[in-house]
Formats: sequence, structure tokens, C-alpha cells
Amino acid sequence: MVFHVNILMTLGLSLGLFVFWLWRAVRRRTIFVSPTLACFTAGGAILALPLLYTPDMRFATAAWRVAGVAFGAFWFLSCLQLQWHRHRLLATLYGVLVLVTAETIIAGQQWLMPHRAWVPLYGNRVYGTFFQPNVLASLIATGITLTLVLLLLPGLAARPARLNGIRRSILFGMLAGFTTLLVCIQSRTGWLGGIAAAVLLLFRFGRINTTNTRGAIIALSGGVALGSAWLLSGHTLLPLADHTGSNLARWSMLRDTLAMIIDKPLLGWGYGGFEYNFQHFRVNQVPPTPVTEIARHPHNEILLWVVEGGGIGLTGVGLMLAGVGVIVRQSIQRDRSALRAGHRMAGVPTALCLTALPMATHTQLEYPFYLSTLHFVTFLLLLSLADCIGTSVRTQRTLLDTTSTRLSFVMAALALSVSVLAGFTLRGEITLTQVERFGMEDVTPLNTLPQLSRHLLLERVTFDEQVGALMAYNQTGDKHLLQSYSQWAQSYLLRRIDKNVYVSLITILQHQGYPEKAQRYRHEAAVFFPTDVRFTPSTDMTTTLSSKDRR
Repeated sequence: MVFHVNILMTLGLSLGLFVFWLWRAVRRRTIFVSPTLACFTAGGAILALPLLYTPDMRFATAAWRVAGVAFGAFWFLSCLQLQWHRHRLLATLYGVLVLVTAETIIAGQQWLMPHRAWVPLYGNRVYGTFFQPNVLASLIATGITLTLVLLLLPGLAARPARLNGIRRSILFGMLAGFTTLLVCIQSRTGWLGGIAAAVLLLFRFGRINTTNTRGAIIALSGGVALGSAWLLSGHTLLPLADHTGSNLARWSMLRDTLAMIIDKPLLGWGYGGFEYNFQHFRVNQVPPTPVTEIARHPHNEILLWVVEGGGIGLTGVGLMLAGVGVIVRQSIQRDRSALRAGHRMAGVPTALCLTALPMATHTQLEYPFYLSTLHFVTFLLLLSLADCIGTSVRTQRTLLDTTSTRLSFVMAALALSVSVLAGFTLRGEITLTQVERFGMEDVTPLNTLPQLSRHLLLERVTFDEQVGALMAYNQTGDKHLLQSYSQWAQSYLLRRIDKNVYVSLITILQHQGYPEKAQRYRHEAAVFFPTDVRFTPSTDMTTTLSSKDRR
């Protein structure tokens, strides 16, 4: 479901961008850029360089990540082209707040009535539509920060006094509700980002409107008290979360990731190979690190680019951080002069930077942009707003009108291409979901996939086909199916760590008369999954192959 939502959002955005850029091309509008965009573009180009020497078996995974960076730069460029006057800015900010409110309602249902929620709840922690509590928490923390911005800055207030009073009452209620939910999500990442942004906002702008500041502090305190009391009362259907093991695991992961960077600082370990390389690096250390989980991400976006891309990745990320630094610096400088001059929109650029802080914090402790397109586009939208409003005159490239028009047509074509790719990806995702929902007993629908859909989701399609072939062997006894699976599994385990693939491969190798190779894979699997009894030497794995080999 999450994947469907992300693809649908990408499809909708790309179609909208196609219309937007086509309209600009027809109207012969000038393209605006900024120093930040230059940093983002240069950084993205450098981050793409390791694709030139990425192995074929890992290229697809790496290409998806780089494509995400390219789409982000495209979205940022598109946002820069709009004239962000006050009414458009307010409409955008309230639109984001509506999305946060919708997620709050869905999460509130999961929290208060988990058995009747619109989005089913699996496990003991609410997650909204994201199926991950920390991702939900960072969005709620962003909503808290945005609500504070709308309350503290007089330039964003409603003009009629009576209407502004109603608006304030609604925002105070939303602030208390968001805070209550954030406490009950029990996400330390969300707490950290929310607290940091709220404290900085109150410190920077709390003296502008002391009445609203007092009301905001009361709403925040009330939300914290209500959420804490509800959790500690024992009446909630969802228990308290224990983060003790997570703390140790994160520290161990950080230590080993830094050790990997030190081991290969120049070229890194290669894009798309963190899952395989990290696990093997840990177990081959002296002394080895006990494996408690199979990590596909170091829970820090900067570290991921550096550990896989080495010095090139560090340079690319450094340029992007420099672009963010430009936005923050120019926002602070402009707001200082605007506040002294009594400008109505004073403080808005800095406040927008702080609104993006919860999501920025989340990227250094988790990986939200891979799980939520909404987070990615909202984060870049907030940065682009701060970039536009924080400069009195936007930097414009000296381009002829014809050059701008041609570039706009190129952007429109790019947006249309992304729409086509998103459409074919959605088609493939729907088919894969249908096949997997029925236990991959019938994989024939995969044969009807368009070639482009198959290519875009090749790893997952191949996985399902191989599992289907393994299940078909139980009915047909065709040994060619076992041989095909064995070859695929050995290749798959060079880029992924999957205990069920290990089980099936070991069983097949024993059946085919390769006990030494089977023992080697058994030993390897026992190191990665020390608590799985299937990999102990005494376990008999020559039983009939079944459908257990699935994700």
C-alpha cells in the first residue's frame, strides 16, 4: 500500500509538472535559478558518477537512488519558478497542514480503535498510512512546527480580527492534538526533531506576539501532559515501547559504518551494496560484531552516500549541504533586516527552515525519503519557499528567451517521461501485489507485464518467479527448476541477505549432491541468523521444498 501511494504521488506530481512546464514554454517564461539550485545540481551530478563503475547486479538499486536525487532537483527547480506572494504561500502551508491533519485522524483511529481503523494496524505502534512509526512521527512533528509558525508570525495571520480569532482557536486545538499524538507514537526521532524545532521557533519569534506564544506553550504543555498521562495510565490498547535494544543496535551500526568508511575512504564500497557489504564486514571483523538484524541502511543518509560512494559521495553530499547552508544563511540575514524594518513577512524564511528541521533530523536517524514521497517533496518544498522568500532578488541566468523556452520544453518532456515510468511501475506493482497476495502459487500474471514494467521491477519480478518455480517443482518434479533456482539464489545472495533463500538453496544443494557447498552456505547463514535453528548443524533440511521462501 505504501508503495502504491508513493508511485501514485510521483505520477500525479510528474503529470502536474508536465502541464506546468509546457505552459511556461508556450508563454515563453524565464527560468529562475538560485545558488542553492546550483549546489544541488552539481552535488547530484557528482553523486551520479559512481554509477559508471557500479556492477550490473547492483546497478538497478543504485540507479533508483540517483534517480530520486534527480527528481528532487527537478522538483526544487519547479518550485523556484513560482511567485510566492502571501496568498499562495498561505494556501500552500495550510495545504500541508491539512495533509498532516488527515494523517493524524488516521493514526488516531489506529491508536484509539485499532480493530476498526480505516488503515489496519499490525503490531503495537501506530504508523498512519506509512506503516512506520518514525515516518509518521516526523510528519506530525513537522505539523507541530508549521502550526507554531502560523501562530507566532503576524505576517501569516488572517486580516479580519474575528476570522483571526477563529483561526487561532483552531490552530491551538490542532497544536495540542498533534503534540498528544506525537507523544503516544513513542518515536524518539520525532520527539527530538519536534522539540528542537519548537524550542528554536519560540526562542527566535516568541517575543513578537506574546499572547499567541503563551497560548502555544499552554497547548504544547497540555498535549505532552495528556499524551503522557494516557500512556502511563495503562488504559491504552497499545503498550509502552522499549528502546533499550535499539539504542545499542544504533550505536553498533554507527561504529561499524564509520569503520567501513575508514577502510575504503576513496571509492567507497560501491552503490547498491550496503546490505551485503555491511553484514559481511561486521562478521569478518576481529572480534566480529554479533548480528542482531539485517540492515539495508545505516539509518543516516549522509553516511550511506559516503560509505558507498567514498570521497565522491562525500563531495556530492557536501555540495548539497552547502546549498542548504546558503538558504539558512540568507534567510537569517534577510529576517534580521526585515524585523528591524517592521516588514510584514519578516521571519518567514527562517521559520520555514526550522519547519523542515524535523524531517532533516529524521534523515540522520532513519531513512524517511525512501519510505514516503510526501516527506521528500514537502521537505524540498519548504526549502524552496525559504530560498525564494529569503532573497530580495532571485538570481537569473543570462539566457535568451529562446533558450529558456527550449529548456522549458525539455523539462516538460522530462516530466512526461517520469509520468510514463511511474505509470508502468504502478502497473507492475499492482500485478506483483496480486501475485504475492495469493502466496505466489500462480505467477502467470507476471508473464503479461509490459517489458518496461518488468525491467523497472526486475529484482522483485524475478524473485516472485523463482519462488513460483520452486513451488511448481513440488508438483512437477522438474529438476531444471531446481537448477535454475540454485543459480539465481547464489547470485541473489551476493547482493541480499535473506534467510529463506538460504534455507531453500541449502536444501537444493544437498538434494543435488553438493554437501560441501551446502555446508558453506549453512555456516554463512548461521553467522547472519544465529538464533535460527534451521541453520544449526543438527537440523535436517532435506525436507520437501515448499512455499516458505518468500519475503
